[in-house]
Amino acid sequence: MSIFKCLELSIRFLVGGLLAYSGAIHLAQPLQFASAIAAYQLIPESWIGIIVSLLPAVQIVVGMGILLDPRRVGYAFAGGILFAAFVLFQSLALFLGREISCGCFGLESEPIGWLTLLPPLLGLAWSGHRMWHFRWQSRCPQRPAEAPPSV
Repeated sequence: MSIFKCLELSIRFLVGGLLAYSGAIHLAQPLQFASAIAAYQLIPESWIGIIVSLLPAVQIVVGMGILLDPRRVGYAFAGGILFAAFVLFQSLALFLGREISCGCFGLESEPIGWLTLLPPLLGLAWSGHRMWHFRWQSRCPQRPAEAPPSV
């Protein structure tokens, strides 16, 4: 296995694992997750219950899909949307000067900062790479193997 395949596999496991783990933590701690979302002050309060109910399950499904079925472009696309939202909300909170927990991993979450943006940026970059890779493969099909010379 080449170094690039090993690197891609490692990043895929990191991205999918972080997403699934984060979803599992949010599912286990819904009140803390709701508090973390409310602290951002970027979403109407009436939406928080819906987000707390749906987002953890989506994170787990997408994370497990990335881990177990990397050839499906839908998981990369859904992961890209999730990571883009995480980057957007954390960036806005940083820009607005909010000193809050990122809420990424429940009670153990760090305060938001430029370092807390690295995991979702890595996930977003990986998702973009996978979607580009799928598109490139669909445009450039593999050449058929040459037929053996006839005798």
